[in-house]
Amino acid sequence: MEFLGRTPGNGNCFFEAISAQLERLQLPRRTPERLRQEVTTYLKIKPTYTANGELVNLKDFVELEGDFMEYCESMSKNMEWADHVIVVTMARMLEQNIIIVTSSPETDKDDSLVWVDGGEGCNEKLPLLVGHYWEYHYQSLQPKESLKTSQNREEEMMIDFKKQNMIDHTNDQNTHQCDDLPTRKINKKFVRCKDGLTPGCHYMVLGLYGLKKRMIFDGENFVEPTADNDGANKS
Repeated sequence: MEFLGRTPGNGNCFFEAISAQLERLQLPRRTPERLRQEVTTYLKIKPTYTANGELVNLKDFVELEGDFMEYCESMSKNMEWADHVIVVTMARMLEQNIIIVTSSPETDKDDSLVWVDGGEGCNEKLPLLVGHYWEYHYQSLQPKESLKTSQNREEEMMIDFKKQNMIDHTNDQNTHQCDDLPTRKINKKFVRCKDGLTPGCHYMVLGLYGLKKRMIFDGENFVEPTADNDGANKS
C-alpha cells in the first residue's frame, strides 16, 4: 500500500483519513468535522454491540478517568486525538471494515495489519485503508498498484483475511491458540479467553480491535510477563 495524498497532522488526522477513504471508495462524502460529530453522537447512543455472540460495552474500554459522557464530549472537540474506542465506533457507525497498517509494539513483528470489524455484512464490502504511526498520526492509504487494478487487489486482500478468520494467530510452539474469544475486559485493552486454560502458560490474547499480545494466564486473569513470572511453563 502507499499514501493517498498527505493526511494533515492537525489533531484530526483519523477523521481526515476516514473522510479521504470514503471519497476513495466513492461512498457518500463526509467532512472530518462531520465525522467527528457523528461518531461521538453515535457512541453516546449505541455504546454496545454484539461480537461472536457476546456483548461488547465500549464504555469498559474508555481509559479517560471520569464520566463516559465527559469522554464523548471531549472526543467531540476539534483536534482531540482519536483513540481505539473511536476507531471501533467509526467502523460500526459506517458499517465498514477498517484495515490499519500499524507500527504498534503490541502487534506481531511479521503482521502489522489490524482488521477493525464494522459488523455483519461488512466482509462483502471493500475496506477502508488507514496507516497508523503508533501514538502519533493516522494516514490515508491506497493499494500500491494502479487505480485500474486497485479494486481487484483489495478483493484479494479481503479473501486472504477471510481465510485467516480475520486474525492470524501466531504459530509459535510456545504459545497456545485461543479460538472464539469472548469480549470480557482485562486491564482495559485485553480480553479473556474461554474457560479451561492452563495456569502458568503463555497465550496470545486479542485486544479491542484485534491487537494481540503475549500474556500469562495466572489461573484467573491474563497478566503481563515480568522477570518474576516469565519462567512460567511455556509448553
